[in-house]
Amino acid sequence: MKNQRLYPYSSIGLLCCALSAPVSADQTLNNGATLTLNNGDIQDMNCQAVTINAGALLDLSNGGVLQEVSLLTIAGTLNLGTGQILKLNQWVNNGTVNNLTAANIQLSNDCGNPITIAGSGDTDGDGI
Repeated sequence: MKNQRLYPYSSIGLLCCALSAPVSADQTLNNGATLTLNNGDIQDMNCQAVTINAGALLDLSNGGVLQEVSLLTIAGTLNLGTGQILKLNQWVNNGTVNNLTAANIQLSNDCGNPITIAGSGDTDGDGI
């Protein structure tokens, strides 16, 4: 059997395949943490989950955009205001959501799961 050489272009092909994998990971905001996305800020989660734990704050109130979220779990606080959540697959609200308008949330099954809305944090009867 002959020795086979790995030519440089073969290595480049392997490198390109390795770099094409998604780079985002689930994001968890723990007690005391604050994430603020302002007007013009867009955080694309590439179908990963976002968890806002008790005592944490996600602030989109100045026009920030969170998009392609597979699961948004709220046990802390979400300030929505003029911000948007686009292509949201699953919503679980057991926390506090301030300044929510349904027009600011776009539900979608782009992340591959059925759309679900759950939780005990719905205080105004709109389902979210």
